[in-house]
Formats: sequence, C-alpha cells, structure tokens
Amino acid sequence: MGRRQEYSPYEKRLRRHYRLRSITKHNLHMATLFRFFHPKRTLFSAPPLEKQATQPVLLEDPRWTHFQYGICPDTDSCPWYTAFIDFCEENALPYKVFNIHESGWLEEALSCDFIFWRPSNAQHSVREALYKIMLLHNEGVRTFPPLQDLTLYENKSLQYDVLSEKGLPAAPTFISHDYEDVLDFIRNRAQWPLVSKIKTGSASVGVRLLKNKREALDFTRKIFTTGIRYFWHGNRQKDYVFFQDYIEGELFDLRIITAGDRLFGYYRYPKKHDFRASGSGRWEFKDLPEDALNMALAVREALGLTDAAVDFLRDSEGHLHIIEVSLFTYISSPAQAIVDGVPGYYKRSSEGKFCFEKGLVWPQHLMLHHFLTHLEKDLL
Repeated sequence: MGRRQEYSPYEKRLRRHYRLRSITKHNLHMATLFRFFHPKRTLFSAPPLEKQATQPVLLEDPRWTHFQYGICPDTDSCPWYTAFIDFCEENALPYKVFNIHESGWLEEALSCDFIFWRPSNAQHSVREALYKIMLLHNEGVRTFPPLQDLTLYENKSLQYDVLSEKGLPAAPTFISHDYEDVLDFIRNRAQWPLVSKIKTGSASVGVRLLKNKREALDFTRKIFTTGIRYFWHGNRQKDYVFFQDYIEGELFDLRIITAGDRLFGYYRYPKKHDFRASGSGRWEFKDLPEDALNMALAVREALGLTDAAVDFLRDSEGHLHIIEVSLFTYISSPAQAIVDGVPGYYKRSSEGKFCFEKGLVWPQHLMLHHFLTHLEKDLL
C-alpha cells in the first residue's frame, strides 16, 4: 500500500489521528470519554512546523489584492485553514484569521470581501455553516464554500436525488421517511445484504451491513422509535432510512478529487473481515482509470460544485457506481496522486485524454484558484 505520510508535513499528527480514531470510532463510550476531556471546538490545530517545497498556485490578475480575505480555523488534525493562509501569502492577498464560532463573528466577517472556511462534517456544524454562509451570501460576502456547494455538503439524500435526476450512475439507493413504506421495501426485497448509511457521516461512521430481512426490520423499528445515536455526528438517526445496494465487485473503492483543471486520487481498501473502505487507513496510490476521471468531472459539472471528491465502486461487470460526493476531504499531503512512486496530478489534454504530470501541489490551493477565477468576470 502507498504511504501519504512520506510526503506529509503532518506525519506524527497523522499517525496519532489514526490511532485515536481506531480506539474511539466504533465505541460510543470511548468516544464520549475522549470528547469529554478534549472538546473538539477548542482544538484548532497548529500549522506544520516546516513547510514543504510545493508548486505555487498564482492568480494572474493583480487586482485580487484589492480585496480583504477572512480565514476561519478548522478543527481537523491536518487543517485546511493553513493551506488557505499559504495561498493568500503566495499571492500577496491581504487576510486576517478569525474564529467564526465566537459571538462577534458577524462583525469580523462583514469586514471581509471573501471568507475561506472548512466546516466540520458533524450535523450541528453543517447547520451552523448553512445559516452563517446564507447570511453572508445575502450580504454580498463571497464564501468558500459557496452556498450552493454547502447545500450538498454531507447530505447524501440530496446528492443521490440530484445525481439520479442528472442521469449519473449513483449506486442504487432507497431513501424513505415513512415507516410503512420502509417495511414494504424490506418485505419485498429479495437481494441481500443491504448497506445502511446516515445522511451525514464520514470515515464509515453510521455505515452498517444488514444481512437479511430480520436484521433490517429490527434496525428499522429502532430508527422509527428511539432512533440510533452516532456520537461523532451529534444527532440520532431518527425517522429515516438510507439503504444502498451492496455492490459485488472489486475489493476497493476509488476516490477522485477534482481541483480546478487537475485531478488527484487513490484506492481505499477495507480491513480484514470488514466491507467498509472509508476510514480504514488502508490506501494505495497507482494509475487512475480514465473513466473515473471523466466521471468525477461530470459529477462536478452536474452538481454545480466548485470542486469535490467523488467516491466510486466498480461492480463485477466493470461498471462504475457513485457512492458519495464529498465537498471536503481529509488531506494530509500535497501528494494525493502517486504513480510509480512519483507524486503528481492528472490533467486533461485538448484531445480529451488524461496525462499524469509530476509535481507537488496542495489541492486546496488549486480549489481556491478555481473558485476565484470562476468569479473573475463578475468582480474584476
């Protein structure tokens, strides 16, 4: 398996992250105890001690320096806000860092023309980000992520509906908020097992395999009575189901990250005796298939996103199925694509073919560049 740590300025932090997550991820009591001693909101991670020599991503028009930029710290152990700071400094953009969770956030934010913020994927954080970014949007402050992108962030139900409406190959999914409707679905279903997910979740939290009708019926009764608590995401799964077909095929999933005109990606494998690849910490870097690269760009365009990470499964007949679209991912290194031990990225040529090019560049820098240049005609 490939190792992102070889190119990461967060090596020790990354190892600690996976160690803690392996202990607390699927144990509610351990997770509760950990959060009791370490409230997440107070843990804004520091920048890495040493910066890497990465390719700069520069804005061509000097008028971007006429705006004021606000950067909000995030709580990831490998944070995005430090990449936002580096991008501003490389482009000589005037910026300030402020805590958007504090009571005086609005006054701080309204003094800026742009806000860069990576919200957490917990449900309460998504709700906070939605109302704050909606308010800023109405006040004319541009935000990364834009309101359109944030609406789809950690909302698997909405993602599935939009993907299906656009004719893209989303994994077959059943979503319902009606108890009798779910019971009819389970009783009439002949194909098992079935994958259950929560609408908001990452790293396989809230993902379980229902092996037969009895398990599915017992699970559904809990959902429509007391609900099921998932500590990491604040709320119970209550009065809805999100069932996805269990797809037989390759023993990995594939993540493709779009970042402007460049793409990154890698393969993720489940641990032994598990079917969940997300959050396993087992990945492999090698050449990426062209159909998946094309599909990731098609998903970005169809959903109207600035950029995104698209997760795929490939079935036994070789067909791709989209299982999730993530606005923000855990990026610990600029080496998010590696071929034959060489880090780089993919670019599509004028003939429509993808070529791998050598280079170390932070995807967040490319995303900000794409976000700003997309607005260029309206603002400059």
